[in-house]
Amino acid sequence: MLTMKDIIREGNPTLREVAQEVDLPASEEDKQILQKMIEFVINSQDPELSKKYQLRPGVGLAAPQIGILKRMI
Repeated sequence: MLTMKDIIREGNPTLREVAQEVDLPASEEDKQILQKMIEFVINSQDPELSKKYQLRPGVGLAAPQIGILKRMI
């Protein structure tokens, strides 16, 4: 499960790098990354889980925000 400690903060140079396109169909590894990203956003909207894991509510997440330089969607 992704937590706030996994999110790269503003100012990190990784966020300024160009992300690579992902080939389709997505690999199993890319599918697992996408699933974790979706779970993070869903969990961040749940009041109990967001409090338990100290998540800030989010409406989206880009792979570079978790250190993966890929254009996932």
